[in-house]
This record gives sequence, C-alpha cells and structure tokens, in this order.
Amino acid sequence: MRVRVVLHRAPQGLRALEVVFEERAGAHLSPAVLVRVREDSAALACLPKDISWQRGRAADERVAILSPTVPTFAQTARLLRSLSKSLSSVQSPSSKSRKSAGKGHVTGSQPSAGMAM
Repeated sequence: MRVRVVLHRAPQGLRALEVVFEERAGAHLSPAVLVRVREDSAALACLPKDISWQRGRAADERVAILSPTVPTFAQTARLLRSLSKSLSSVQSPSSKSRKSAGKGHVTGSQPSAGMAM
C-alpha cells in the first residue's frame, strides 16, 4: 500500500512523496517514506546530502526510501513532516533568479544594505 502526499508548495523536481510499507523478515511490514525527485533539481538540492539515492523509473529520476529510526507510525509521521517542511521551504526558480541577479557585481569593500555578514 502507498499513500501519496501532495505538498501545497512543491518544489521544482519533486515527482512523488509517499508513505509506503516495506516487507521485512517474518511477513512484518515497516512504514517508510519514498521520495522521487528529478536529478539536478531544487527538490534534490534541498534534501540532506547523506541520503542514499538510486536510479528511478526514468533516467533522470532519483529515488530514496527513508525509514524512521523506530518503525512506528508516529516516527514515520515526524519523518514525513520534516521532509515536507524542507521541501516546502524551497524557493521557486523565479525568486532565486531575482535574488541572485546582481551576484558577483559588488566591487566595493562595504557590504550592501541587504547583505548579512
């Protein structure tokens, strides 16, 4: 069984976020979260770098199955909430390009008004 989670603000490149149940030894089912993203996308970039990715159904798709530390529904919900929070915080490509429009053109030694030091 799979339950697909649809984010209100899905980042570019997120193909699917699903709660799945993996079969373990002894016909035991453990909950996990399956993430499908496009390679070199904003969705992939915002996720932790230590996630082990596999090739997906398409050549440009990457898939990860993330299991909670303790295989309970509550821990799975926390993992899903954490992932959805990370994925929802990604800015759209248009807002990123507006922010970086002047990058590299500052030549003075004084920081610009909007820069944090």
